[in-house]
Amino acid sequence: MLRRLLGLMLVMGVFSSTCRAADYWVLTDFGSSAEMMAIGNVEGFSHSANNVFENPASLVAIQSASLSAFTTTILGGVTYTNMALAAKLPFGTVGVGYMDASVGHVPHTAMANDSRGTFYELYGFDYKSSLIRLAYQNVLSDEWSLGSTLTMYRAAF
Repeated sequence: MLRRLLGLMLVMGVFSSTCRAADYWVLTDFGSSAEMMAIGNVEGFSHSANNVFENPASLVAIQSASLSAFTTTILGGVTYTNMALAAKLPFGTVGVGYMDASVGHVPHTAMANDSRGTFYELYGFDYKSSLIRLAYQNVLSDEWSLGSTLTMYRAAF
């Protein structure tokens, strides 16, 4: 009995581990499609490939294949790009998606040693945050669908 309890606690510990990060803007916070942004950043109502980023179990709505892509500029200079492709195969629905946000020439400044407290630019740098997501969906029954994703994040300065 004790061994089963310890085993159960171990399994629960492994599957419930939590990672915490600093307060940081995550690329997916902006939205995964133009439709999602239009309805107020609400996920789960799409029937297209962009579900790769939202809820991979909802890829069940794809009948054969789906392509979703868009790009926009936000906040006066951040270029946002999003692309996703999903296809129904004999063993389930498979999807792949790419999204990035980039901004060019972000100034790195310093304070001058004068009485006015003026700033000057030392140099400029570019920033790009991107992610690639692989998704898989399989129908378990008429009412249940299972979805999983694998995500790779990258931030480059």
